[in-house]
Amino acid sequence: MSLAEQVRQVEAAVVFIHKRHPDRPLFIGGHSAGAHLAMMVVLGNKAPIAGTILLSGVFDLLPIRASPVNENNLLGLTTEEDALAVSPAHLLSLPQSLAQKKFLVIVGERDAPEFRRQSREFVQLIQRRDGLTVGDLHTIPDRDHFSLCEYSVYPQDHVAQLLAEFVQKTA
Repeated sequence: MSLAEQVRQVEAAVVFIHKRHPDRPLFIGGHSAGAHLAMMVVLGNKAPIAGTILLSGVFDLLPIRASPVNENNLLGLTTEEDALAVSPAHLLSLPQSLAQKKFLVIVGERDAPEFRRQSREFVQLIQRRDGLTVGDLHTIPDRDHFSLCEYSVYPQDHVAQLLAEFVQKTA
């Protein structure tokens, strides 16, 4: 299934949930490719999102196009234009209404350099946009791409506390 189709399916799910619970604040988030999908839903602006949580996300798909992840065109990233069309980092430069959106961006200190770079640069892009609210990038010490989520199920975990604080403050 192409990445564009994955984005359409997640958008449809979010719209469905919003229609079922229109009076409740809707949060979206994800880890790695899930953070990419979450941000694409926010950029699609088809449902009101109260807050967005992005953990070690992929926001620029140009490097992915030539990687084994897209082997045999698995993600449908045949051309540079295909990759740009589903790259939140590129789409943020387009004029669109993102005013009053709230973001929490987290990355592990031991995450791969590409995840750290993409998270850092994405926060910088968000901060340049008028009306957007985002704190600094939260880099969690001694965490890698997987342990970032692994321990967040424990209430005393720093990531879990950041998530809870963000939802309480934003809802």
